Amino acid sequence: MKAIEKTVRVFLAILMIAMTVLTFYQIIMRFIFDNPSSWSEEAVRFLFVWASFVAAGIGIKEHIHIGIDVVVGLFPRKLQVAAGMLVDLAVAGFGGWLSYVGSLLTYNSRNQFTPALQLSRSWLYVPVVLFGVMVVIFSVMECVKKAKVLRKGENC
Repeated sequence: MKAIEKTVRVFLAILMIAMTVLTFYQIIMRFIFDNPSSWSEEAVRFLFVWASFVAAGIGIKEHIHIGIDVVVGLFPRKLQVAAGMLVDLAVAGFGGWLSYVGSLLTYNSRNQFTPALQLSRSWLYVPVVLFGVMVVIFSVMECVKKAKVLRKGENC
């Protein structure tokens, strides 16, 4: 799993670098050469969608998304862990649903093409599917970790 996580992080870094380079290119072409490039603007939009979903998937892994712990914090420790497991399972279910809906959108938009790059619009929906898969994987991994803690009777 460490190799997958590292690969995802490297992929995100590549997306961010490509977005930066293409945005800089777009600025140079627009303001210095007075000849804006439509393809680079469209490419940056694609990369932004991909980077947003990949980064959100990493956010699931790193637990940096908003959570409300006020009610759960009132429970005894073992119930807190069990409630966390239920939340992880619900998030995994949401990830599965998101992958399913994303795959339908990807399939249904396969014959629509973007004006400048002439890429299939389905490439805009592929990251939704990948994000859903990452959510499922990371949530299930967290749930397994909490189950081990419950079994051993340790603190999280």
